[in-house]
Amino acid sequence: MNKNKIEITSNCLKVIVLLIMIIDHIGMFTFEKIEYDTYYLLRSIGRIAMPIFAYLVVQGYFYTKDLKRYVFRLFCLAVITQVIIFIIKFLCEVIFYTRVLDICNTLNVVFSYTFSIIIILILDNRKISNNSIIDVIIKTSTLITIIFAYIKLNIEYELRIPFIILGFYIIEKLFMSKEGKLLHKKEYKTYKRKILEKIIYLISIFMILYISIIPIKQTPGCKYATLGSIVLIALYNGYKGKNSKWGQYLFYIIYPLQYIILYLATLKIWKLEKRWKNER
Repeated sequence: MNKNKIEITSNCLKVIVLLIMIIDHIGMFTFEKIEYDTYYLLRSIGRIAMPIFAYLVVQGYFYTKDLKRYVFRLFCLAVITQVIIFIIKFLCEVIFYTRVLDICNTLNVVFSYTFSIIIILILDNRKISNNSIIDVIIKTSTLITIIFAYIKLNIEYELRIPFIILGFYIIEKLFMSKEGKLLHKKEYKTYKRKILEKIIYLISIFMILYISIIPIKQTPGCKYATLGSIVLIALYNGYKGKNSKWGQYLFYIIYPLQYIILYLATLKIWKLEKRWKNER
């Protein structure tokens, strides 16, 4: 790595994007109690998170040591997160009689990450079964089930996630070297000579993101803030960073946990505010 330049490892990128996500969710949970400009700023910053998560998911697909375990972990995370969201919805509707958050009426975005990776597995023609007929049946039925899920179920971000992840996947494949490594993953000295490839690589990613936000009906600032994720992707140096079990499972722990913490914190703030008003 070149120490004279600002670079971000995979682990560092995960920490940054988790912080961005928490900022976004603070705005989501507290929008009734904060000024609109503050809410707008928090949610605009939060738009950067989803594309980075999608990018990291694709990187995980190419570089994980055990792809089956990787998909299984994503699916388990999606299920655990959804259970927590259901609990929050129950608390809102039955116990505290507060508003039901929009996220409570959708399948969380991690399901979409998981579905997208499974689609890539099928497109890559990776064997699920040694029997070719059974392999085709499993892949076909799985693909039909995923398509049906997107048609019938309300999944967060809808088809934007598959579009972005498939786009990132195609870009990674196009930029693979003869040795099977991605051009932007080579040693930094070698990679410096590939500056043209990196520019094309980043422009390609930018275009995928730009196309994905065109149909969105949001205020321009919030809508186009999504494109800010390209800055962090450009700074990513292709290295994983220091190995740490805590770092490896940081995303899997914090992602579902922050929903509970932020929801309970919001309830506590509302109760304190109500008590303060009553005392006055």
